Amino acid sequence: MVFFTLSQAVAALSLVLGAGLLQVEAFDNSRSDNLAVYFGQGSGSLASFCQDDTIDVIPLAFLSKYFSTGGMPELDMSSICSSTTNPFPGTNLANCQVLANDIKACQAKGKLVTLSLGGATGNNAFESDAQAEKFADTVWDLFLGGDGGEGKVRPFGAAVLDGCVFRSTHD
Repeated sequence: MVFFTLSQAVAALSLVLGAGLLQVEAFDNSRSDNLAVYFGQGSGSLASFCQDDTIDVIPLAFLSKYFSTGGMPELDMSSICSSTTNPFPGTNLANCQVLANDIKACQAKGKLVTLSLGGATGNNAFESDAQAEKFADTVWDLFLGGDGGEGKVRPFGAAVLDGCVFRSTHD
């Protein structure tokens, strides 16, 4: 068994860090070992997910209904944020602005934060190309680079998500 003094251990760690042998890496599209872990459905705090250096992509789960009350989509992140906790007036779209700073903090650490569309309870289909295009515009306005659309609604406040993933458990 090999024993090191505290000063030897600190010196060795300094050499490893200085040489770039031990690095915290964020999402890298050229790599095949990025780790995505869903957040939502009672999975703790987003801030704690951001501190986990093994997680590279965090899909927020879920945008469960594409068209709900008021023609808006519906978020269901269980006890974290849902239509029963503080929806925007006239809709079932949850106001999750409390997550905005955590989303930005995750992104500042190089993590991708996306929105998962669908989920286990989502039974979504489009009746026409025009309806699908309207939904795409709505998602852009509410969660991505848009301005909140006609009602200027942004469920995650000023945080801009990095994209969307589709999750369908239905045929």
